[in-house]
Amino acid sequence: MKKKILAICLALTLVLCTLPLAGFAATAAKVKMPNEGGSLNLRSGPGTNYSSVGYVQDGDSIQVYAENGEWSSITVDRTGKSGYIKTKYISTSASASTTAYVYVSADGGSLKVRAGAGTNYGVNGYVQHGDAITVLSKGDVWSQIKVNKNGVTGYIKTKYIRSNPPSTAGSGPIWDVPSTSAPTTYDAAVIMTKTVGGQVNLRSGAGTNYQSLGKLSRGTFLKVTGTSGDWRKVTLNNGTSGYVQKNYVSFGVKGVTTGNVNLRTGAGTNHSVKVVLSKGTSITVHSISGNWAKVTAGSNTGYISIKYFEYN
Repeated sequence: MKKKILAICLALTLVLCTLPLAGFAATAAKVKMPNEGGSLNLRSGPGTNYSSVGYVQDGDSIQVYAENGEWSSITVDRTGKSGYIKTKYISTSASASTTAYVYVSADGGSLKVRAGAGTNYGVNGYVQHGDAITVLSKGDVWSQIKVNKNGVTGYIKTKYIRSNPPSTAGSGPIWDVPSTSAPTTYDAAVIMTKTVGGQVNLRSGAGTNYQSLGKLSRGTFLKVTGTSGDWRKVTLNNGTSGYVQKNYVSFGVKGVTTGNVNLRTGAGTNHSVKVVLSKGTSITVHSISGNWAKVTAGSNTGYISIKYFEYN
């Protein structure tokens, strides 16, 4: 009898672990990925062995309910779907929302509000010239917004956003809020220390005489954008930039494909397909250039869209 009761308790515990904690207090946050415009599987439980119940995109606003080790239980504001993503892709320090205005042209007009950062995404609604909007996250090309008059959320191109109401033709400067988007071209790397618990200084310049901006732990993801002698210029996921001594920078980051994807000979759909990588293929990511990643899968090296992989 005791064994039966214990088995039932264990079963209930497993079920509860896989349910999003929607009844608990939530913390507002955003999805922050190494690749601007990238996406992640939203899992039904805290692990890659659980099925995908949808996707989250870089910059998505989310509600975080609980952290379970390296996984967190969330709800995606854009879709209302609940599930789990890795905690390292969550940023709770996102800048406050910014109110701005739509400027289409001197003659007015309207724009489609896209479900994602690109014209290949569906249409959630429309904005008109002069509409007040709330900017949820800003990118160099696309920004996530909410239309104040009807609550529609989605993406429009940043070039159509102004800081002031366009009450007369051409009024209002192009939106002057500093961009928080990450570099779009970089080599993918991680911090590698001699010991698991080791840490490395992120310096403000290329040398030990420059001040430390903080300590980086082993495994910290780096976007390497330049070289200065024995130092590498890097940007972290939170947007902080600095320099790390080259001996602590390990190039090539492990990842996995999130769907069937063409491995191409170059960075673009105009290049030929070398092989089709199936969903779940292990890859090593070498570099990112815009919407394309240079990767190695087995004995093949080529390029895939950043929408079809996630880092381990």
